[in-house]
Amino acid sequence: MKRKKLLIFGIFLSFFISCSDELERIPPTTGEVEFKDFGIRDARYYFEENATDLAPLRFTDRVATKSSALPAVELIPEWDKAMESGHSGVRLVEVPLQSNTFSLYVESVIKSGKLLYQKRAFTRRRLVIARRSSGETDMFVITLVPSSDARGNIGKSLENFRYLGGGDFTGRVFCSTLEGEFVKAFGYTDGRLSGRLLVMKRSELAGHAGEGQYDHYSTIRLAEGMKTRSGTYLFDEGGGAGSGYCPHGYPEGQCPHYGCNDEVVVVACPDCGAINGCFCPRCFYCGQKEKYCSCTRCVRCQRKLWECTCYEYPDPDPDPNPNPGGGGGGGGVTPGGGSSSSMGTLSKAIFNSTSSLSSAQWKKVEDALANMNNDCMGGKMIGALKDKNITIVHDPNIKANGLYNPKTNQMTIKDFKESEVTNKDLERTLFHELLHSLQTNNEDAKLNLEIEAHLAVYRYAVRKGISLAGDLYKNMSMLSDALDVKYNVTDADLYQYAYQMVIDDFKKVDFYKDFKESPSARNMNTNKNLAKDCEAKK
Repeated sequence: MKRKKLLIFGIFLSFFISCSDELERIPPTTGEVEFKDFGIRDARYYFEENATDLAPLRFTDRVATKSSALPAVELIPEWDKAMESGHSGVRLVEVPLQSNTFSLYVESVIKSGKLLYQKRAFTRRRLVIARRSSGETDMFVITLVPSSDARGNIGKSLENFRYLGGGDFTGRVFCSTLEGEFVKAFGYTDGRLSGRLLVMKRSELAGHAGEGQYDHYSTIRLAEGMKTRSGTYLFDEGGGAGSGYCPHGYPEGQCPHYGCNDEVVVVACPDCGAINGCFCPRCFYCGQKEKYCSCTRCVRCQRKLWECTCYEYPDPDPDPNPNPGGGGGGGGVTPGGGSSSSMGTLSKAIFNSTSSLSSAQWKKVEDALANMNNDCMGGKMIGALKDKNITIVHDPNIKANGLYNPKTNQMTIKDFKESEVTNKDLERTLFHELLHSLQTNNEDAKLNLEIEAHLAVYRYAVRKGISLAGDLYKNMSMLSDALDVKYNVTDADLYQYAYQMVIDDFKKVDFYKDFKESPSARNMNTNKNLAKDCEAKK
């Protein structure tokens, strides 16, 4: 292996790729393999050209004292067992690491000052080489620790684990630089990322003494065991973290073996109590985590006051002189009656008068638009659509609930039924398709446009107390949690991870499976423009 100094990027890649916190760029070289062609052979070449020797994970800044009884730890990539994975944003090569030692993970779980249980597990280590679509390359090591309550064949779960998700692995993954320095850790449940772990030193935890939200934690220690001619080095089972003795039987703090004095604490999430990682939801009205949300609630339904529908009454005196450009409750169009046409005021402001809907259908459209107009974002959208002159038609044979064709400026609605008050299919469909009419059409980012529209519908439904169902929305709350009320990203890591999860959900639906997705179009520009006057409610 050549001894070139590795430049660690350390950007925590949107897809949870990078494991370094220090940013250093590796400029692409002439003739560098393109992103789409990056494979095991290319990863190996890159590693051998740029890497130093690999070191095991450590939690301290210093290199632990090595025992004379234990040789230097060697980590050797098993390239014949390398695995490829990835998506449109990154290509990954994961390589199992063989060693002349065994790594023992020792954990003591403590709650309210009492030791609940102890566990020990042998870890698995992998080298990860990641090539991003931008051409940047990163390398790091992951240490896999199976959970004590993991189900099934743990060995198979470890083999089938993929850093980007997959398989049925339940446990923890610790990321470190090639030099062994700990960077970040994540929890996985049944092959899916559960969230980032809150890892701190014992001294940091001591600073939170007496704070109830930090009374549930586990102490973590790693120790290396040596392989011998007669078999595997056996760790002393009489000790362990919290017992006063290390796994080798030495008093705590006095063990000469590599890494054994290296201890950190993994704290349960102080907000939701999750011990294996979490993505705590945030209120997009006030921006606080839901546990600390102080938004005013309705005394009847206990919904946040602006989501409550308990006190919605019809306007007893509609404006006899409506002004379609004036702005309603949501800043859009001022609704009113008095027209001899079957089209209402809001409908006239948006749709072509040649549209062939029945009076009953126009009534339902007008009612839906009136509800939308009384919404910060919905009202802004209706105002932006004034004189858009969209043709709206009814076609019960289309596959989707609604369609908008930017080339013909035509909207097609499948069904005008509004049988369930809380469901409001037509209102949701109109909101969705009208938002499409404001987006800049891009066939190479068609899926991105759909995700943006669905997220807007999701938030609108939450505000209005409208029920949503279906696989398309199962990860939408996570994506929403990464944005504030004006669709600005507040958590880049969560945003990119959740965005990819939503992409995967859409690709499972036949209607969307062939839609193109562009990593460069993962923005919410249309939603930002519509929500720029919205304010978080306190």
